[in-house]
Amino acid sequence: MNRKKRFTAGLAAAAFTVTTLSFALPGGMNGTASAAEDTDVPAASYSAEDITPAVTGSEAASLPGYFDLREQGLVSPVKNQGAYGTCWTFSASGALETSLIKNEPFIDLSELHLAYFSFYGDNTPESPEHDPEKFISGGHISYAAASYARWFGPVKESLLPYSTAMEDIDPHLQDHQDYFVTDMSILNPYTLKDTDADDMLRFSDDEIKQMIYEGNSVAVNICYENTYNEETFAQYDPSGKKTNHGVLIVGWDDSYSRENFLTEPPGDGAWIVKNSWGSSWGDNGYFYMSYYDRSISDACCLKAEKAGRYQTNYQHDELFLHSCRFAGQDEQKFRIHGKYFYCPEG
Repeated sequence: MNRKKRFTAGLAAAAFTVTTLSFALPGGMNGTASAAEDTDVPAASYSAEDITPAVTGSEAASLPGYFDLREQGLVSPVKNQGAYGTCWTFSASGALETSLIKNEPFIDLSELHLAYFSFYGDNTPESPEHDPEKFISGGHISYAAASYARWFGPVKESLLPYSTAMEDIDPHLQDHQDYFVTDMSILNPYTLKDTDADDMLRFSDDEIKQMIYEGNSVAVNICYENTYNEETFAQYDPSGKKTNHGVLIVGWDDSYSRENFLTEPPGDGAWIVKNSWGSSWGDNGYFYMSYYDRSISDACCLKAEKAGRYQTNYQHDELFLHSCRFAGQDEQKFRIHGKYFYCPEG
């Protein structure tokens, strides 16, 4: 079900746009992380006719009205980020856990490893001596992409538990990985030349649904700010002015009533979303987010496999350069930052 016909580019590879991220915490606490500069989404010099639909009409028509990965046994338990701005690590780890859980039913990845080594260590932008709270002060799914591509994790929770004190973290764990991230698919909004914000080409509902229907949970950024109905566990932000929280979409319900939201959206339908504020929050740790929520951005699914198949990582990484784009067939129109080549053993 699409509110408006939208397309994403059928391109050879995709990258991401880094933006300043503030973060939302439970219990009325709020904070802001200046993890990167604000970056306006640039206008592109091509038209809608040049863009290939990411989901075909027949694929969209075959999608059911209700689907929940929890019923397939593909969602790991709800966790609790506590009073830290680490929501982005929980959404990224949750997406990876979905890809691994079939073969490892009790998979539990370390969010602390991702948060800490995305900022501190070799070839990272900060140091604990310079800014000891940087790693718990917000982030973005693109940081996870860069860290995983450089083989900084992911690792199991047992190797670096979330409760570990910063002074007890072994810096040699930076280059440890129990798994390799093999795929990262990001659906990012971008604009056409001379269009208004309301005409922005974004991913469609069907594209997110297709990713979930294929067995992926989808990490997204949203705005959680006075837009949540505690009685019905329903979230709807009609403004779309910013994002401040990372969550994980695990299903959808086309018949979820619009009357459940504080502000009534144009139609029924909601995403089933896993949060990282513990199982006592919301509907056992989950909530429902309107299809019409305008803050949803950076929809991303990740896949991983056990480490061991590759021995060499050739790459060029430009984390935190603020100017990542889509890469495609016309090198004059598109460019990509971050190229990764894994070489198998033998």
